[in-house]
Amino acid sequence: MSDYESDPDSDDLDLALPQIVLDALNMLRASRNGVVYGSRIRFAHAIAVSFIFRRNVPLLKRVTGAASLSLQHAKVLAGFAVIYRGTLYFLRRSRIFKSHKFVHFIAGAVAGFFVYGQPFKNAKFARAITHQVTLYLISRLVLALGSILAEKLSYAVLENDWSPNTLSEVHSAITSNAWTVTAALSWGACMYLYQTDPKHIHKSLRHSLDYMYNNDNWSGVKGFLGL
Repeated sequence: MSDYESDPDSDDLDLALPQIVLDALNMLRASRNGVVYGSRIRFAHAIAVSFIFRRNVPLLKRVTGAASLSLQHAKVLAGFAVIYRGTLYFLRRSRIFKSHKFVHFIAGAVAGFFVYGQPFKNAKFARAITHQVTLYLISRLVLALGSILAEKLSYAVLENDWSPNTLSEVHSAITSNAWTVTAALSWGACMYLYQTDPKHIHKSLRHSLDYMYNNDNWSGVKGFLGL
């Protein structure tokens, strides 16, 4: 099936609808899934954080605050889903590109530009959430690129001995060692920056480091126990 045709999981009723209608329904469904997913993950996280760090805040206020964060997160995911899907369908139907290899990249970049990049002064989406999600995405992309590099190195090391078991063993060894080195260098750089120029570290991370490691000035049993 061509990348420009309808999805393979469409049922008989879907196939009776015009493609442009199916595209619109898929955009609507993607936005709905964004709302559901964003609400689920954000509400649970916000509630947990409020019970740990905001115990002095009234329960009702904590719940409403968590609900507000959930709606903001859902709005971000739904907005990205609509713009991504809409751009993707436009590129497919316009046939601007002979190959469909890059349409997903372009559609993702366009949606990321407007939703997560937000070049306009009046932000339509909560910047704290868009920054957090983008940083999470970057970390996952770095891991994915590392895995791809490890796979390439595995083929280079083994030359012509590309049996599945041998490839898996070499790939696992490269990945494990690379992760160990990455973890060591990352935390070494973090602690060095914390001691030399902490103002450039994100506030939440800096506060965590302050609480755990910048606490040498204490006296008495209560000071030692942090009471």
